Amino acid sequence: MELIKIIQPLVKKENGSKRIRGSNAETYFIEILVVDCGDPGDPYGGYRHIATDTKYESTVTYTCKPDHHLEGEDSQVCQGDGLWSGSKPVCLGMYVVMEQLSYSLHLKV
Repeated sequence: MELIKIIQPLVKKENGSKRIRGSNAETYFIEILVVDCGDPGDPYGGYRHIATDTKYESTVTYTCKPDHHLEGEDSQVCQGDGLWSGSKPVCLGMYVVMEQLSYSLHLKV
């Protein structure tokens, strides 16, 4: 899917625009903006999986290396503003997870 922005009726065609006819027979020019969020890269300690591309409404999912735990959301969606939704997660090694758990248990005692 592509985002389409309607530009006010123009006298002449501009580069990068396509001409269409409105229901009231006025001529409009539309500018087709292909929003691409770019490759978000692998999370620390893990991998990213892009099913198709990095354009508007595409999803990237994240997994971790063996013996790592995902902290954060496991996916992001390319938004209309060209940014990925939310934050990229990180994959923490089990040692770090166990250290956090141990610290949490000490706080509860």
